[in-house]
Amino acid sequence: MAKKLNNLSDLSMAYSTHSHEPEVQDMMKNSNYSNQVVRVQLDSKLRGGKAVTKVLGLNLMEKELESLAKEFKQKCGVGGSSKEGIIIIQGDHVEKIIALLIAKGFKNTKRTGG
Repeated sequence: MAKKLNNLSDLSMAYSTHSHEPEVQDMMKNSNYSNQVVRVQLDSKLRGGKAVTKVLGLNLMEKELESLAKEFKQKCGVGGSSKEGIIIIQGDHVEKIIALLIAKGFKNTKRTGG
């Protein structure tokens, strides 16, 4: 028969919910934003003539991308989304987004597409 355990410290760990991946904040500190080539463009294709601002070329984790999209939406006062490495902001906010990206440390940020 097995030995009776009186407290939880006698148990060994069978499963850990803590992953050994670095935290998102550590990733943000270690990543070099100035080397990323980020492009911001105005697009109205397949949207019934309504313009959206697209941010392309961000090599970020999904959580970082979502938080950056949330910040852009709040600063511009509009809606938007982030999926598949692209941030989409409703309306023509190209210049404001470029200024925000440069302030965040993405030095190689340019406008594309006319």
